[in-house]
Amino acid sequence: MMKYDVCILGVGRIGYAAAYDLKRLGYKVLALDISEERLKKIRTELDIDIARLTPKLDDLSRYKDRARLFLSSLPIDISNKYVEYMISQGINVVDVSSVPEDRIPLYQNMAKKSGCKAFLYAGVAPGMAQTLSGALYRELDGLDKLEIYVGGIPLDPEGKPLKTNITWNPLGFLLQYKIKCRKVVDGEVKYFDPFEDTGIVKLPGEGEYEYFISDGLKTLLNTLKDVPNMAEYTIRYKGHLKEMYLLREIGFLDIDPIDVDGYAVEPVKVTAKLFDKYLSKDPRDKTLLAVYGYSRDVEAIYYSYIYYNDELGMTGMQIATGFNLARYGHMLLDGIFEWEVILPEYIGLDDELFRRYLKEIDDAGINLYRVEERI
Repeated sequence: MMKYDVCILGVGRIGYAAAYDLKRLGYKVLALDISEERLKKIRTELDIDIARLTPKLDDLSRYKDRARLFLSSLPIDISNKYVEYMISQGINVVDVSSVPEDRIPLYQNMAKKSGCKAFLYAGVAPGMAQTLSGALYRELDGLDKLEIYVGGIPLDPEGKPLKTNITWNPLGFLLQYKIKCRKVVDGEVKYFDPFEDTGIVKLPGEGEYEYFISDGLKTLLNTLKDVPNMAEYTIRYKGHLKEMYLLREIGFLDIDPIDVDGYAVEPVKVTAKLFDKYLSKDPRDKTLLAVYGYSRDVEAIYYSYIYYNDELGMTGMQIATGFNLARYGHMLLDGIFEWEVILPEYIGLDDELFRRYLKEIDDAGINLYRVEERI
């Protein structure tokens, strides 16, 4: 039986990018997916071994002993059950999705019992944003305020409906405008509607964008719980939010099914299909991430801007997310993490691990800059 270094679960755009990066690092990779089309594409273009995954969860047991590590880039609506299953079976896993934070203690107990390691939130936001947040906290000896600004947007918004394009899961994209979001205000966690906390931000070297609050702090609410003010905001071109608010108000983002000619239909899923059909035609995009840390009279910013790559034929979101996923996996394979469950901010909070992370993303071609000034 052929042995591999890494099995990748789900080889859509993010999994494809991770496979590309892992292969150039010299790893032997097996791609697993339910889609024959995606498997054929990655086999043809990257010369990677493939296997078709069935919808049955325990089908993974056939591959348990064939790789040292599993990378999961499955859709958010199914990834949680796969991650939990892999941890229970003692399979080392790095997952790009947002698992429920209240499950982490369970995962820690499961991983300790089964003898595996699980790296969670291994993408951009959450992921890279958390790593940089941890670094700012350590470098500034604590923070008075932390703000994360992140977004995937078109290179050119002109002529595009809603001034946006779809380069990742359209349902996940839409739900950002629906769910209540957590923000820390004067030491208290408060909930905000996405359209309740909006504004304009000027990013270094990129200019002005509008933003709205999103629920991306995740585990930072616990690991950096002494920071009295924290928020994550999603970036969009100016004018986008007004149009999205209208769509939400007339029901296009509703989750509860409605009757359409005798069929129960979830409006948000129909909208997601339409967004995928009409807003994914031009994939040229940029992924912008800026993390602001404030401590006493100092403001420090880490920022990374990743643009569509014509040579690779990959979107900025694909590169930023997929390459981070691959590099977090690369670090786990090197055995440098002492924890059973690893969170991305742990890397930023540790000087040695962070220096290794900086080397990894530089090698992967992900730019990162830091500026600091007195305020």
